[in-house]
Amino acid sequence: MTRHGIADSASWLFVPGHRPEQFAKGIAAAPQMLVLDLEDGVPVSEKAHARKAITEWLTHGGVGCVRVNAAGSPEFSRDLEVLRRLSGLRCVILSKSEDVAAIDEVAEEIDRPVIPLIETALGVANVRSLAAAAGAARLALGAVDLTLDLGIANDDENLAHARYELVLASRVAGLAAPLDSVPMNFDDPDAIYTMSHLSRQRGFGGRMCIHPSQVGPINRAYLPDEAELKWARGVVENASDDGPSQMEGSMIDLPVLERARRILAAGGV
Repeated sequence: MTRHGIADSASWLFVPGHRPEQFAKGIAAAPQMLVLDLEDGVPVSEKAHARKAITEWLTHGGVGCVRVNAAGSPEFSRDLEVLRRLSGLRCVILSKSEDVAAIDEVAEEIDRPVIPLIETALGVANVRSLAAAAGAARLALGAVDLTLDLGIANDDENLAHARYELVLASRVAGLAAPLDSVPMNFDDPDAIYTMSHLSRQRGFGGRMCIHPSQVGPINRAYLPDEAELKWARGVVENASDDGPSQMEGSMIDLPVLERARRILAAGGV
């Protein structure tokens, strides 16, 4: 997990902050980023316990990101107060991000990159300014809360516009491809792989998840397979500094070469 950064991690496994016995189990599932949750995964009565458990983990050798409660909520300032002291903290995921000021506040208070979680209508409407915030490192989509806010069904057709807005805003702001929402099924790895592979084709670079069984299919979907790596190596090897070249009857020009290089980078080659 530790060799992957915020920009290139594909699988982001959420673990409830009040369940410290699950932190090591989460890492054992081999996600590329562990997320310790202080928001929806934690009952109000357990918030203080969750902050204590996360503090212990991230000050005694553990690493990961933390999802905090939404700006303006009663728990938000308490979350920030704890996070200031955590040496193992990699980034902060800000729930229900809607305005740049909240992102700036988190970034300044904690001195860590911020991932705005877009899960309201206002968040989608403001997504380009959120992506351009100085502290923003990557965008993420929270489909369940977004569809609840909009009063629509949680399906691909209804979310197509929101997904496109996140992909476009990320590209305009120069951020890594955004993170897609948590898959709702746990026991169908083929379905998780299929939906995640489609998400990758639509411009997403990874996905959040809440169960260890979801990690493997997500990693396979967002990371290049051997066929893609073989193609990318061939393109790079056959590219010419003198202009467009060919490989197996196909033209290699600058966009094709750049795509090959990105595939190799994603595969750690």
